[in-house]
Amino acid sequence: MTALFVDADLTVRNIEEQDVPVMTRWLTDPRILEYYEGRDKPYDEAKVRAEFLHPEENTDVACCIAEQSGV
Repeated sequence: MTALFVDADLTVRNIEEQDVPVMTRWLTDPRILEYYEGRDKPYDEAKVRAEFLHPEENTDVACCIAEQSGV
């Protein structure tokens, strides 16, 4: 894990393979999708990997995740 930012109990780091299940869970939740992509566009693990682990189209974007106290 390479941390991009650390401050007390908050860490921001690049998304890794271990994050795919939690990202998939978030991006299939209708409450989240209401504000992100739309409720009729849920993600599966393949789509999460394609968009967040291997963002081919825009190499200027860093896909990150925040952890607080290791969670």
